[in-house]
Amino acid sequence: MKCALKAAAILLVCIIAGFALLCGVFLLPTEPMFENAKESADVFEISGEYPYFINGYDGSMLDNYTDSLMLLNAVTDSDEGLINRAANMYRATSDESPVSSLLNYLETGETSEFATYERYWHGYLVTLKPMLMLFNYGQIRIINLVLFALLGLFVFVLMLKKTGLKYAIGFIFAILFTIPIVIPFSLQFSTVMYITLCALCVMLLFHEKLEKNNRYIYFFLIAGVLTSYMDYLTYPLVVLGVPMVVLMLLKKDDDLKNKITRIILYSVCFGIGYVGMWAGKVVLGSLLTGNDIIGNALSAFAERSGNETANAGTITVIDVFARNLGMIGEIPFIILAVGALLVEAVLIAIKGIPFKKALINALPFLLIACMPFAWQVVTSNHSYIHAWFTYRMLWIMVFAIITMLSSSFDFKKKSKKA
Repeated sequence: MKCALKAAAILLVCIIAGFALLCGVFLLPTEPMFENAKESADVFEISGEYPYFINGYDGSMLDNYTDSLMLLNAVTDSDEGLINRAANMYRATSDESPVSSLLNYLETGETSEFATYERYWHGYLVTLKPMLMLFNYGQIRIINLVLFALLGLFVFVLMLKKTGLKYAIGFIFAILFTIPIVIPFSLQFSTVMYITLCALCVMLLFHEKLEKNNRYIYFFLIAGVLTSYMDYLTYPLVVLGVPMVVLMLLKKDDDLKNKITRIILYSVCFGIGYVGMWAGKVVLGSLLTGNDIIGNALSAFAERSGNETANAGTITVIDVFARNLGMIGEIPFIILAVGALLVEAVLIAIKGIPFKKALINALPFLLIACMPFAWQVVTSNHSYIHAWFTYRMLWIMVFAIITMLSSSFDFKKKSKKA
């Protein structure tokens, strides 16, 4: 009960602080943001809405469509009051395409029509607005690239120190399945990766402190809060699944019951943080503005969790799974995966791993590996339509299976008699 009350208090403080931060950045002048965004207008004009980073491979597409929405939310100047701007998220619009709307607005600086996007927090504006005062969109992409490289390297070094070389290499191998070079070039894809890498850094640096007084409960709660606050519904579950795999390594001496209990408990904490923060936005926004944001959000949820799509008609869960798995089903990935599995299988056979120990070791990792599919069941419509970026949640599956196989090497070899 004490933990539950503390968690509720943290969630409430996060909702209030999140709205206050948005109000704060909306006090910043939009003129320098507008000018910097204008410098990069040609990026959108030349490449369009969904340019390929690797021609012909859908999983490498950039999301200029959503990035243009984010920039419009950042630079649009509205006469609405501060509370309404932070809650309703007004943006200039002149066309069905956000890219065209952005280009038109940057060219003229005027608009006769505004659109709103109330059901998300748009917490990325807390960092994007200040950055746009100093840098243009192209420069922000370069900064993203450098920060990702440094954060990824730091996580690798920490894993090398805390878990060992084979697990650190497994982390790098697994992240390759997300096409990481693409992510810094889309603001839309960047937020979840930042939260995930930062969460891993905190966990690896302060694991012993997080173990005391059930602090991991609040760690995963806050991870869910931050994901809901910053993300545009891209591949949010990696913020839970990838750190959970690392936690299993840090607590590998736990028995099976404790490991499974941790997975379930911390998943619930993440879910409460994620859903609670989202609910806080729509309730708070509705109360402050008088608009039916709650109805809008529930309608969107019903659509995204349904099995009807505009182009493919009625879909099944199998269709959703196949479409997402197909994104990592390209020949180079298959060769990498099969090669890794064969090497692992040969080494495990040579070591003579006891079956019972291997099974007990495998179960927690297999449970974590199923997380992306559980998400796809709940968000069937969204996961099918946007498989070209939601497939990145399969990073959890790949990382969990690689780690599971690598951890088999920790067992002692069977005796000759056995």
